[in-house]
Amino acid sequence: MKNFLKKPVSKAFIGAVLTIAIGVITSLLGNWDTTQKFFVIKVLTFIVLALLYIITTIIYTVIDLNQRQSYEILKHQVDTFEDLVISIISICQNTSSDVNKCIHVVNEKHIIDPNIWDYEKACRIVSEQVYNNICRLSDSKKYGVAYIKLIEDERSENEVEMIAYANQNHHQPTIFKLKRNFKNIDKKNSYHDLCLFAERKADSDIRFGIDEVNEVFAYDSKEKAAKNHNKYHLYVGIPVFCDDDKMVGLLEIVGLDDTKFRCKSKDEVEEIVNKFLVPYANVFLLLQKLEKALLAGTKAKP
Repeated sequence: MKNFLKKPVSKAFIGAVLTIAIGVITSLLGNWDTTQKFFVIKVLTFIVLALLYIITTIIYTVIDLNQRQSYEILKHQVDTFEDLVISIISICQNTSSDVNKCIHVVNEKHIIDPNIWDYEKACRIVSEQVYNNICRLSDSKKYGVAYIKLIEDERSENEVEMIAYANQNHHQPTIFKLKRNFKNIDKKNSYHDLCLFAERKADSDIRFGIDEVNEVFAYDSKEKAAKNHNKYHLYVGIPVFCDDDKMVGLLEIVGLDDTKFRCKSKDEVEEIVNKFLVPYANVFLLLQKLEKALLAGTKAKP
């Protein structure tokens, strides 16, 4: 029934029928003389037809409004997808060019020149691209993006480090470049990213709404907890896994002040994540593999 009402032909037909019917009953009422035959029936019919006309007008107004909103959301998604493709192409082109130069230096001097190509700098560029795309998608800049990498050490691999971030005010997170251990942590009182590394779940972790975010977020002081309570309305954690089932990174997005990608439910957020953010997780993995490949050709790490 709903699909039938949405059709332009149905809208025109219903409007025409009601308009003609109201015109006919108005003619029958003439001068609205109360002594005329069937006056009450005519008046009641007129009222019913008028109400139907008003109701259908309201229905089609709502349908048109919803369609316009759906069109705007779809247009935003299409534009964001175009930006996604363009940004990934740009990242690949710039990275391939710089890595090619770096390979020549590695072959000659067995070192990686960070002035030519640097893994952390590349991750920062990708983080900024993620931030720009989600801002355009939702018409808001109140987001924070961060990338946390696993510190791959020969002795143990139990530490992580935030190496890249992007946000509206370029505010440096307190845990930036801070090495943190996630082995045997108290999950109730630890940062959520450490919990995700400890759990090693392959699926994206999505927390929608203040209550769900507050449930998993932890702070290292009461002052920070009081300041940031109810600050975050969205959390998305996208794990980065390599082929041997090892979690090597985590792409994090937080939304502040009721910013949720313009979504009304967690399912909608999940759709956005899978379409527009998971591809960037694969880019982070590619960068990590490039660094490892370059380091394999050096005598010592820079």
